[in-house]
Amino acid sequence: MGKGKLCGMSRHCLLLLLASAALSVQGEQNCPLPPSLQSASSVENIFSDQQEVYLGDAMAETIALHVNVVQNDDLGAHLSDLGRRLVQYLPPSKLNFRFFLIDLPEVNAFSIAGGRVYVSRKIVAFARNDDEIAGVLAHELGHIVTHQTAIEMTRAFREVLGVNDVGSRDDVFRKYHQYLENVARRRSRASDEGEKKQIVADQVSVFALARAGFDVKTFPEFWDRFAGLHRKTGSWISDLFGATTPAQHRLREMINNMGILPPGCADHRPTVNEAEFKTWQDLVVDSDIGARPEALAGLISKRRLTDRLRPEITNLRFSPDGRYILAQDDGGIHVVSRDPFRFLFYIPSPDAGEAKFSADSKLIMFSTTGMRVELWSVTEQKRKLVREITVRSPCLQTELSPDGNTLACLDTEHALKLINLSDASVLYEEKGFWHPSPHQLLHLLLTEIQERKEQESSASLHFVNMAFTPDGHYFLAAYGTPRLEAHQSYTVENRPVMGPNGEGDIVKAVRPSIQYYAEYSPGFLMFDLATRSKTSAPSSIRDEVGLSFSFLGPDRIVGINYKAPQKSRVLKFPSGETLAETVFWQGLNLRAATHGDFLIVGPLKDYPLGVMDLATRENKVVIKQSAADIYDGLILTEQVTGHLALHTKDKSAPLAVLVLPEGNLGEVRASAASPDLNFLAVSSRTRGAAWDVSHDFRAVQMRRFSAVGFDGAALYVDLPEFQSFARQTAEIHLDTGAHSFRELNKDDVAVQNGLYLIVTKPRKEGVNRSNADIDVRDIRSGSLLWSRYFPDEVPSISFDPEIGTGILRWQVSETAAHKELQGLPQLNQRAEKDDYLCEILDAKSGARLSAFILKSNHGSLHFLDVKANQKWAVVEASGDQLIAYAIPSGEEQTQFFGSDPVLSTSGLLAFHNDKREVTLYDLATSEQRQQYVFAQPVVSKIFSADGKRLLIFTADQTVYFFDVTAGTATEKVAVND
Repeated sequence: MGKGKLCGMSRHCLLLLLASAALSVQGEQNCPLPPSLQSASSVENIFSDQQEVYLGDAMAETIALHVNVVQNDDLGAHLSDLGRRLVQYLPPSKLNFRFFLIDLPEVNAFSIAGGRVYVSRKIVAFARNDDEIAGVLAHELGHIVTHQTAIEMTRAFREVLGVNDVGSRDDVFRKYHQYLENVARRRSRASDEGEKKQIVADQVSVFALARAGFDVKTFPEFWDRFAGLHRKTGSWISDLFGATTPAQHRLREMINNMGILPPGCADHRPTVNEAEFKTWQDLVVDSDIGARPEALAGLISKRRLTDRLRPEITNLRFSPDGRYILAQDDGGIHVVSRDPFRFLFYIPSPDAGEAKFSADSKLIMFSTTGMRVELWSVTEQKRKLVREITVRSPCLQTELSPDGNTLACLDTEHALKLINLSDASVLYEEKGFWHPSPHQLLHLLLTEIQERKEQESSASLHFVNMAFTPDGHYFLAAYGTPRLEAHQSYTVENRPVMGPNGEGDIVKAVRPSIQYYAEYSPGFLMFDLATRSKTSAPSSIRDEVGLSFSFLGPDRIVGINYKAPQKSRVLKFPSGETLAETVFWQGLNLRAATHGDFLIVGPLKDYPLGVMDLATRENKVVIKQSAADIYDGLILTEQVTGHLALHTKDKSAPLAVLVLPEGNLGEVRASAASPDLNFLAVSSRTRGAAWDVSHDFRAVQMRRFSAVGFDGAALYVDLPEFQSFARQTAEIHLDTGAHSFRELNKDDVAVQNGLYLIVTKPRKEGVNRSNADIDVRDIRSGSLLWSRYFPDEVPSISFDPEIGTGILRWQVSETAAHKELQGLPQLNQRAEKDDYLCEILDAKSGARLSAFILKSNHGSLHFLDVKANQKWAVVEASGDQLIAYAIPSGEEQTQFFGSDPVLSTSGLLAFHNDKREVTLYDLATSEQRQQYVFAQPVVSKIFSADGKRLLIFTADQTVYFFDVTAGTATEKVAVND
């Protein structure tokens, strides 16, 4: 059996297939078609089978923008084989049945018109055999063969568009776009209609499974297990009182449908090869589901940058034995040895939660936002185990046990669960553990968002304090206190500060007691994993853990006493005797050092973190960065330069410094390239950099910037306020290294777009939406390019700096738009109150180049952004729609499904189909020019000034150059691939 192949052309496999086919034929002879398969009238369904396929093609384009579809044929082949086996026993049609594996953070499957079925990886992980997967596919096929989507879209087209027929593929696509533009005006359907559709699809599935020779009992069993029904189906009594849930009703109907199958119809079960299913399941779970072959037509060159930008470290940990270090940023996890202090390997993990070492220091483990747990061997430097976690309700917050066997999950229904990862069983569940009022929830969210903004944090939201003891014996979770009193005090003291290059400074630091109002109903859980039972805790522990706590070892715990933070205690665990007292203040988060009697506390007033020596109860060391760890007095930090550094608590000068060579980008805040594409600048969430791409040289690294523009080799960036630095614009000459800074007036409402600075100056204090001047300045010199007074509403203003245009946008109902339209009689005749007036300006002079009306379809369509040159305007709208307008006529020319459009001076449009696909479209010919596929998510797309080349920058910091001139395909050249 080859890798990824479940069944080759062996005699054994051939016999299995023949046996399965024979059983299926026998099943078909005894099993009728389901009663639900009745032809819909042309009034009910205006789509022929072929037109329904066209409708599915249009819907699939929007799905691709949000769902990662597996492009691996080996993984998808087994799913398709099961699907085709079912389809051959359904009535013949012209529908095009296709089956896709997708990456979703939930156990789910869905289908769309025309024959596409999508099955999440988590369903494969959750299923026990092929029969259960076949049951899922049969249910989705039930939706398709009863034409539920086509019937629903028939109603929608009629109600929203007044359409009673459709024609060619282009016509179906056009009307589907029109429907999306108007969908907000659609009338809602009865709430029970969805349940009826599910029951119809379930009936089809039972008959289809029986006819194809699958075990019909497995899908009801699958549904029972997934919905957590415990075989409860309700009864006529629960129906009478409305107590039967839709899930229970569905299970009952599935069982009833099995009962009406003719004798012998469900008696035939094919030979099941559990080993083959398990092999496929393991491959699906373990695979990089986003991987796909690159398609790079017209590629000029491809190069991964040597000196890469690495985001700021957000998580630093020593291993429990002190031999290793993990340094985690937005892109992945760097694994380092402590002695010698050197880099070992890198784990790409852009969506990982906070990683940690196992208790024996042999593994690094983490869970992802998609509820996937990975365990990596430190010595073997490779992944050892991966598990897909299947939960009915997504987790808001998670915590892994030190042995990697248990996951704590606070879910969206406010239940706290302990999940055994070996078999995905729930060890314990406490429903309603977290139950804030709406006011309290809003307060928590706003506080969390503000802290994340101030600290530039990408960490997961934190609602509940929870942790395992270092030996994994106990789990403790707590949130809230009976009441927190508001108070505030400050203590000033001298502290040494660790600088970016090891220099030490003595500063006056203020220790604050943060003002804090909250009234929560406390939640508390202590669970013994050895006995798998909930256990009680003394009041001394309960009093210390509601605000923040940390285990100092398997037998000690420290927390903030909600009654008197200045009298907080170190307690023996789990008995609760006082071992020592210490002083804290409300608003702190506590984390124990990996080894030694030290705590890392924060945030402080002026610094993200501080170090508390529990032996002396002193808090004299502060840290400028947002991540740190301690091992027996050895402090691990990241310098401003991005290097890792080892210090002692007594000296700020580093003992050792390490450059981390790897780096994948997480979230990108700003990017741009010089007009000739020789220079590239990118800013992540915390740091920015600029490269001479042609020479593969990083010219500068700096703190993050929020906007960027190029004038040849001169770079102009907007540097937001940071620590003691005010907001500034910086001019950096990448060829010579010369640089200068200009501080912006903090009272100005100023936004940089490329080389333009747009300043809004209200004539009346506190009013920005009207009676204001807009000044457009040259960012290079600060000189005024043009100014315009808006006595009425100030429009939405955006600039396309690469093309040199500006776009003003008002809603037609606004007074300002009404006055503008008086001078535009042709547009005035077409404009309705919910539409938008757009004016395209020359960015340098402010002169109006043209104007057009964006039709909003009575407010149904919401516009996100507009890009324009002198011939074309491309509008990005809600629903992943891109709408192209011809200029100066303002006529709508064409529509696409896509996101993040970039327009060239020559009329080429590049946009995302999904994170790794980019389509190149020629607006002049209304034809697709190319479609590029990349191995990594695309970060930036930038055309050269002449519109002949396209630069693509991906998350692994690879730069691609493409020739986009018509009819040419440059030979591929791969450099440093």
